Amino acid sequence: MVLLQSSSFKCGVCNFPSLASQGRVIDDKCGGLWRVHDKLYDLTAFAKLHPGGNWFIESTKGADITEYFETSHPNQPMVRRMLAKYERKQVFHPRNCPYTYAEDGFYRTLQKRVLLVLKPIPKGPSLQSKMLADSTLLCFLLLCCGAAIMQSYLLAFAAGSALACLLGSAHNFFHQKENFRSLYFDFSLMSSRDWMVSHVMSHHNYPNSSLDIEVSALEPFFLLLPSGTLPRRGSMVNALVMLLMGLFVFPGQHAMRLAACLLGESKLELRRDCLRYLVIALMAGLNPALGWGLALKLWAMVHFSCSIVFIAFTLFAGSHHHDSTWHQGDALKDTDFGINQIDAIKDRSLFQSFVTRTFFFGEHHLHHLFPTVDHYYLPLLQPIFRKTCLEFGQQSLLCFSIYIM
Repeated sequence: MVLLQSSSFKCGVCNFPSLASQGRVIDDKCGGLWRVHDKLYDLTAFAKLHPGGNWFIESTKGADITEYFETSHPNQPMVRRMLAKYERKQVFHPRNCPYTYAEDGFYRTLQKRVLLVLKPIPKGPSLQSKMLADSTLLCFLLLCCGAAIMQSYLLAFAAGSALACLLGSAHNFFHQKENFRSLYFDFSLMSSRDWMVSHVMSHHNYPNSSLDIEVSALEPFFLLLPSGTLPRRGSMVNALVMLLMGLFVFPGQHAMRLAACLLGESKLELRRDCLRYLVIALMAGLNPALGWGLALKLWAMVHFSCSIVFIAFTLFAGSHHHDSTWHQGDALKDTDFGINQIDAIKDRSLFQSFVTRTFFFGEHHLHHLFPTVDHYYLPLLQPIFRKTCLEFGQQSLLCFSIYIM
């Protein structure tokens, strides 16, 4: 079976949201409505009532949002009843994505069991996750101040490392109801809005496929998918090349975003885009003798180090690109969504504590299956997950990896 042969989400160079929406509208043929499984819905009036915020709904108009709907709503029965109010018609042409959600299949069975586990747990982010994010932000800002006062590149590198940890923490809040802590991501040179498209809407739904912007955006400079006679590259080679590229990922994305804004292809958002520039203003203001030139150099060190440390986190944590993981072009083990999600992941048994799974994307298989569940609560789902894997004869999904890629 050929998976996801579509132009949707293909290579977001400057303006992820625009490219993503154009591609999906063309490919999914929803006539300006929203598709969930084999029905079309008009969610225009519901967008402002959506508990998770209106941005995701408005930005996916005209697209098939089945995967996003399934993974974002663990409480399926209640949400399905609400969704039925906005149904417009049934469609009969097949979806572009071959993932299935049979009621007696792996993912649906796991969903029902997880719902029982989550029922007594408070909704939304945990207090522990909030405290970790806020304390990491404070640590980052203090290190930036220290770097400016002492004119220290070493402290600037440490600030960049703290910022990389902050991004991992902010990522936890991307998948939840719109909240100010997701803006912590904008202290980096990356845009949280762009990452919501490339990561939340693209990568999480279609990992290791051509619809995964985190794969396709690197082409043609770096090929993670097999292409013709070109084999997938070895794990160690992948790691070394990705680390080298990692030094320029965030600065490069920021330069392309600025270029898109200058060309009128994107717009700056004041409350998001100003955060990273407030940091350099803070550093220059704390030490008048520093001067804007040295302040800019220290600020650049913060962001270059953040970029490479963050890429290193993604390599050593929940890895998608080890040779044994599924990539587009490989045979599908099963069309069940849950099985294919986990087949594209090699989780790390070393990163399962609360802090490490937040910073380093631990419990990665469970996070992909239930991204709206706060990182603090993911271990509660592990027994049910293991039981379901064994019942469905998917023991291989329980394996952890200690490899770099």
